[in-house]
Amino acid sequence: MTTDPASPSIRSKYRMRATATRPVDATSKTLCQTGPRCIMTYLNLNTVRCEALFASTLQASEDADPERIRTMIMATVRTFGSRGCAARVAQEFGDHPDTAVPRMRWARDVVARVYGVVQIRAYLAALRPPLRSLGRPERADRAARPA
Repeated sequence: MTTDPASPSIRSKYRMRATATRPVDATSKTLCQTGPRCIMTYLNLNTVRCEALFASTLQASEDADPERIRTMIMATVRTFGSRGCAARVAQEFGDHPDTAVPRMRWARDVVARVYGVVQIRAYLAALRPPLRSLGRPERADRAARPA
């Protein structure tokens, strides 16, 4: 019996592999299907915002208000798309890495300020239980002695 690659059983096996879920990236534990639908996490959304602000015509010296910054980010994403913004960032880092690093730092700071990332991080940190010490435990006689 020969195995024909066009047979239905072979095609369905490959189709199942192609639509299996896989992690989006190493930092987010979100699963994404290899189709047009993908879960947009908060981390991904802020990354797109930073890349869009980086690719926009807005300059750090302009000191724009938050509403104008949001408008520029939305307009840049509509113009280039999220992948187009990422491509422009990559091109700029390849062509002019000396100026791209401060611009991306500026874009990340502005996005954190405008979209309230600092407040959200503080809120999430307050919800987490405190971390236990990973070192060796204190002995009772050492802890009772004054230093």
